[in-house]
Amino acid sequence: IENILLTSELKNEDNNQPAWVNWIDPSFIDEKGEMIPVEKKHIIGANNEGGEPQWNLNTGKGKLTIKTKTYETGLGVFAGADIKLSVPKGAVKFTAMIGLDDAGALGGNNATSDQTHFIVREADPKVTGRAGIEAKMNRVLSGCDGYVITKGDKVQERKAPTHGEDVQLTLDTGLQMILEEELDKGLHDYAAQKGTIILMNPNNGDILAMASRPTYNLNTRENIRENGYDFATQVIYEPGSTFKSIATAGTLDQGLVEPDTKIFCEWGYYRNGSVEVKDEYPYGELSFEQILAKSSNIGAYKLALELGEETFRHYIKAFGFGAKTNILMAGESAGVVNNTGNPTDFSRISYGYAVSVTPLQVACAYSAIANGGILMKPRLLKSVMTKNGEFKSLYKQEAVRRVIKADTAEKMRQALTTVVDIGTARRAKVEGFNVAGKTGTARKIHPEGGYYNGENGREKRLTVSFAGMMPAEKPEFVCVVVIDDPRGMPEPPKNNKKRSIGGGSVAAPIFARVATRVAAQMGLKPTEPTNEKLHASGGSEHPQKPGQYRKIIYTSTPSNR
Repeated sequence: IENILLTSELKNEDNNQPAWVNWIDPSFIDEKGEMIPVEKKHIIGANNEGGEPQWNLNTGKGKLTIKTKTYETGLGVFAGADIKLSVPKGAVKFTAMIGLDDAGALGGNNATSDQTHFIVREADPKVTGRAGIEAKMNRVLSGCDGYVITKGDKVQERKAPTHGEDVQLTLDTGLQMILEEELDKGLHDYAAQKGTIILMNPNNGDILAMASRPTYNLNTRENIRENGYDFATQVIYEPGSTFKSIATAGTLDQGLVEPDTKIFCEWGYYRNGSVEVKDEYPYGELSFEQILAKSSNIGAYKLALELGEETFRHYIKAFGFGAKTNILMAGESAGVVNNTGNPTDFSRISYGYAVSVTPLQVACAYSAIANGGILMKPRLLKSVMTKNGEFKSLYKQEAVRRVIKADTAEKMRQALTTVVDIGTARRAKVEGFNVAGKTGTARKIHPEGGYYNGENGREKRLTVSFAGMMPAEKPEFVCVVVIDDPRGMPEPPKNNKKRSIGGGSVAAPIFARVATRVAAQMGLKPTEPTNEKLHASGGSEHPQKPGQYRKIIYTSTPSNR
């Protein structure tokens, strides 16, 4: 353990004023603001009564009580500390330290004095952004203090305070509500705790809505340690078959195949030297489009072989995997794309294993297929406005690079339409529209190595997903649904067979519900004959015109922050 997580909600028990924690290394700061050496004598005792251990530290100005806990989050297990502060009323600054012993535990007789330190100060009276957009844009939102310098009764210098400015996001409140509701419903229906839905405009990179679970109460910040991460941008997972679009798009782009090109899929088992690849069902000869529709691992691997490893990795990088998207969010993950030179790893990457991605990276990659072949930087911040509503600066749309030719993108959209029409994603259909997309079902990694594959006493645990776009001919939005570890399926109608858990049975129907409501909310005109009027279940009965969204604004007014 290199750092100890400290709560930012400290209270001065005498005057009930909040305090905050800031790390320093490797020394204390004295009352004059000067650095002084840390001595081991600051640790004055430990008390293990009442359950969890606690350490009492003498700061010279008061006593600091540290209680240790361990917190498990979606990103791993972290050690944390709850802090109680008891200090003289009106004091300005207090210092203390925490040492770690050789085993990485707090305090103890062997605690060192040069590994982890902190300083507790009186709270800044300003409202300060601590996380998310507010942290990233704190300087813009906060404004600047004014001041007056006087000498005697004469004013020497005066500077007026400047108000903070407002930040306008690309998020639409109506669309955000739809995603929040449908994600919660999906997690409930399929007995899952974690997941995300991302809605993106593929033509300009705007994030229209983005919902993640788990979450925490923004007002009380309860469970922030366990749930204070963003699934969409920070959690990485093996995508499974949604990644097959990379190798298939590459072979089309290089002119190696056409949509009707036939590939022999070896009746479900293929051995190439030391590499073994299996399909869930045995297939003989499949066309390029059928490889996607049936989600053949062997077909995807053979197409990657046609590309060659170097070219295949070029397309992986070009589509944005293995690098941050640079969205305006703290803590974004770049994913993991290793080049081990191992033939087995190469085979697994072709169908979405041995590679880790974020849901946002998948949304950006499929947006490139949707918009004609250009990778767009995801845009969450639209503009900065002054307090009187005037635009001060506009954050422009940004094209990162061309990934595939426009003709390739069109052929890929047609191929992905067959996945929904006749393939694994039939439950992603939306009445009145053609939908293009790809399912993904990947076994979760076991902490002791291998996978939760339902073999050798291990249970079967999955991450399931669907990446789709609509209308398929000229997509107005891309929607990615990722559900982590679904454990159950709703009871089917009478006389119907209960479905197994997978991307097509879990993520695809969630997409269908989202897309139906989003189409109504955006006022999209159906492209296919329909007998029923589209409606937004729980949404607006007066849909907006296409492109007219109610924007979310982060205001600089403290009461609305």
